[in-house]
Amino acid sequence: MLPRIRITALAVFSGLIVPCAAAQQNPAHNELTVVVVNAHVDPSQPVQGARVSLSFVTGAEKVVDARDATNRAGQALLLVSQEAAQRGDLRIEIGGVRDLVIYEPADGQLTGNLNGLSLTVQVKLLPKGDSALMGPPQIYAMLHRLSLRNKQLQQQNRALTGELASAQGQGPDDLTAAISEWAEANGFVIKDADTKVQEWAEEIQQGKQQATEDQKALAELALKHYGVAAKLFGQAADDIGESMDEEEKRFLEERRTKLRDLVDKSLQSANAYQLDLKYHQATQILEQARDRAAAEHSRYPEDAALRSVWLMAFEDAANARMEEGEVAPAGDSALLLSHSVEDLRTLLTEYANPDERDDWAATQINLGNAFLNQGVRSSGAQATDLLAQAVSAYRAALTVETKADLPQDWALTQENLGIALKEQGVRSSGTQGSELLAQSVEAYRAALEVRTKSDSPQDWATTQNSLGITLVEQGMRAGGAQATELLAQAVVAYRAALEVRTKADLPRDWATTQSRLGLALMEQGDRSSGVQATELLAAAVEAYQAALTVQTKADLPQDWAVTQNNLGIALKEQGKRSSGAQAADLLAQAVEAYRAALTVRTKADLPQDWARTQNNLGTALQVQAGLSSGAQAADLLAQAVQAYRATLEVRTKADLPQDWARTQTSLANALVGQGERSSGAQATDLLAQAVEAYRAALTVRTKADLPQDWALTQNNLGIALKEQGKRSSGAQAADLLAQAVEAYRAALTVRTKADLPQDWASTQNNLGTALQVQAGLSSGAEAADLLARAIAAYRAALEVYTEADTPRDWTRTQNNLTRALADLEKLKEAAKH
Repeated sequence: MLPRIRITALAVFSGLIVPCAAAQQNPAHNELTVVVVNAHVDPSQPVQGARVSLSFVTGAEKVVDARDATNRAGQALLLVSQEAAQRGDLRIEIGGVRDLVIYEPADGQLTGNLNGLSLTVQVKLLPKGDSALMGPPQIYAMLHRLSLRNKQLQQQNRALTGELASAQGQGPDDLTAAISEWAEANGFVIKDADTKVQEWAEEIQQGKQQATEDQKALAELALKHYGVAAKLFGQAADDIGESMDEEEKRFLEERRTKLRDLVDKSLQSANAYQLDLKYHQATQILEQARDRAAAEHSRYPEDAALRSVWLMAFEDAANARMEEGEVAPAGDSALLLSHSVEDLRTLLTEYANPDERDDWAATQINLGNAFLNQGVRSSGAQATDLLAQAVSAYRAALTVETKADLPQDWALTQENLGIALKEQGVRSSGTQGSELLAQSVEAYRAALEVRTKSDSPQDWATTQNSLGITLVEQGMRAGGAQATELLAQAVVAYRAALEVRTKADLPRDWATTQSRLGLALMEQGDRSSGVQATELLAAAVEAYQAALTVQTKADLPQDWAVTQNNLGIALKEQGKRSSGAQAADLLAQAVEAYRAALTVRTKADLPQDWARTQNNLGTALQVQAGLSSGAQAADLLAQAVQAYRATLEVRTKADLPQDWARTQTSLANALVGQGERSSGAQATDLLAQAVEAYRAALTVRTKADLPQDWALTQNNLGIALKEQGKRSSGAQAADLLAQAVEAYRAALTVRTKADLPQDWASTQNNLGTALQVQAGLSSGAEAADLLARAIAAYRAALEVYTEADTPRDWTRTQNNLTRALADLEKLKEAAKH
């Protein structure tokens, strides 16, 4: 957006610019002679080999052409273009100097106009942790930069995710995060830095008549009086606007400076409004600044500097609309994000000159963010298309933002590319979904080449957390050893993130990562057996319970409910792998966790989440019933049926056909359990309801679309029909058993010995049971034929079931075979007589 600066090297002296005698020798650029010194020793010593770079205080651009390092005298040369020099908001950054940071000028910020001068400047460095680094000038400079860079800090402090829409009212405190980042960079304890900032702000308030208007506004910002700060910055912007009207006849250079100040103050006001969660007001004030900048550009259309300010204001307004869209209600959000996309596309057409490639790339990134926000709020083909456009925009930006020239920006874009690819992947299936998730992992690992733990620990931890999310998604789609390996990598990534995301320093991030670690461990446990599964599930429970020490119902109700739901799943899985009193206790805890989640996940407020937790509750109650007997088991099954029926109030066939079919199947299983524990008309009615539910599920779980689910449901339908038949008589019993046999034979067209041997054997055994019951209702040759078919089914099952590998299944089937053979022998004996 703004003119780029060509740098050889840079330094400053106490924030003041000192002119040399050779001023204005070269009208194309301004020369800065550099001295970088270590002021901790007396006398100060020059620093050799310091890498010096220059950026704008707003963070909108980074000057990256510097390649020189300071010489033995700590000196280097910087060439600054006239257009860049006129801005007057430059900031120095020093690299390659171990444990030393900039003391003067405060925060590295230059003051004054560099245009038309050849200068000698000096940077003073002090060791990290030196008390002088927390002086009033340093605090003021840090807050000044924060107020101008809030948008960039927000992007750094919270990764874009599929949960962006729920961020309203629960977003991270960007002011606290920025102070923490400043403290860490300068070697302070975060608490001490925060105290110093508060003391400075209170002193400004107590002596307001001596403070500048800017100091007053920044003091209000530091005290988190965001609304007051916004008004003060806004008033400053208004004052500047009025001043511009009164001074219209002044030199064009003055108009440039004032327009730039107006845009900056508007940006500060908007950022403060955003901190106060007043996103619409932020958009409005930036649109006003954009319109003012457009008017100035129209008045002087040939002036490159005014055009540059107009384009920056244009992009600020588009980005503010995008951020408003992130937190707005669904209907408003779609419109705001769509308008933001249109504006950003307009900007791309403006950046046609070769020297504007960096601006073009920055706009591509913002366009990618807008598409990503749209995509995560959409569904179906629309979401897929929007996320694909986000990926294209990020990849376009990376053709300009290279790792060599802009490593930090390159890494951030790789992070966002990874997020967009992950969102694409979770919305895709089969090979396409797996490939997209693999590309996401590749992008995150690329980002980690720059985002190292030593250089940028919080960014490193953020990317490790994002990497873990995608690896879990990959693991859940994979099978066998590949799934185990991917989930193990996810656990490693989460545990790495927790090395930085500690409970003491970053409690919310720590809790979020703990919760995600719990999910990865739980998925590992699901795919394991024996002691290993027990240990993994116990670790998952421990991670969820740790997260709940921060994610409280009072402070973070929705996060608390999500973690309670996931805790319930882990406890249920533990219970299924336990026995006796331990199993009963774990399942009771699971039910308790689900019921807790439902106090937040209500049908009125969060219908989909409510239905998901109701379904989970039904499953836990059903497992509890399987470990119980008598009246207790009957009561638990009745509660499970109630939970499943509640789920179906939201999971309708029209809106969520596959979820509806899954819950219909679970409902049917619970009804079969009730029917088996009942007698008379009640048992008949319950089993009839189960058959009805299975047949409903089969209208969605078709053989063509979901063959394995179809076969499982056919198998279970056979069980329900068989139980009905056993409780009926005459022609009705014969008909029900014939339907059961038909259902089992249908299941065996998918559950083949070659593809699914264990499932094939289970259904063969069930088929044998149904045929044996049929034989009991028949006589003579018909009964003998049915028993022969039952014996053949049992013997088929025993081709898979072995005493060594599946002793329980083998024993059950052997017993069934023995009874069938005995029954057949009795028939033969009876026929002889």
